[in-house]
Order: sequence, then C-alpha cells, then structure tokens
Amino acid sequence: MDTYFSVDTDNSRRTGLPTFAASGGVKNVVLGFTGTYDLARQWVLIGLVGLSRLAWGAKDSPIVKQRGDRNAVSAGMTLGYRF
Repeated sequence: MDTYFSVDTDNSRRTGLPTFAASGGVKNVVLGFTGTYDLARQWVLIGLVGLSRLAWGAKDSPIVKQRGDRNAVSAGMTLGYRF
C-alpha cells in the first residue's frame, strides 16, 4: 500500500498533494462476471466484465481522492480454441 498510495514530503512538494501514509490491509474488492459462448465444436467466445473498488487505506489516499477514482471497470473478450 505504501508504494502506490503514500505521499512522502518530497512527492508532496513536487505534486502539491498533502503528505499521507497509507495503512496496510485490503487494497480493493472486486466483483466480476465471466460468460462463455460456444461458436463451434472447438471454438469458444469468452467475455468478462468486472468492477473493482479501492478500500481501507487505498481509498483515503490523496492520489485517489484528488487525482484518481476509487472505482475501476474492466471488460474483455477473447476467442478460445479447444484441443
């Protein structure tokens, strides 16, 4: 948590963000869904969508509060081949 969400004095001077020491704990909570669709006997289409939400010390960081977002949405699709 410290590496990604803390702001030390040097970084505070360069960015204008207040100093912050991130506490340990759970970084984020994720909810996701995956679905598959058989296109043919050996080909499959796989889709996924997910929502990630920063928690505990990460959500309180000025990096997140002033410059970022606590939520992230992801989506993807891939084509698979069965042997």
